[in-house]
Amino acid sequence: MQKTCRQCGMTKDLARFNKKAEARDGHAPTCKDCRRIKRQSQPGVSMPDMSLENRKLVYNSAIIRMAQRGLTSRKPTEEMLDRVGEM
Repeated sequence: MQKTCRQCGMTKDLARFNKKAEARDGHAPTCKDCRRIKRQSQPGVSMPDMSLENRKLVYNSAIIRMAQRGLTSRKPTEEMLDRVGEM
């Protein structure tokens, strides 16, 4: 069975499309190749590109989420939160 990619307009085998339960045919509207190209052309923001304040916020949020979920660390949560001031 084949499907036409919404992005590139090429007709390809269904194996070239990711599965998506919400779609009528059970497959994503864009092919894997187009998704890969889009992902590579729009890289995420890396931590060094973020401001110091945003890095601290991200770090603090992660530490707090870990503590709330009961995930343990070698260091106490308070000590890890204190490290943020050293960044």
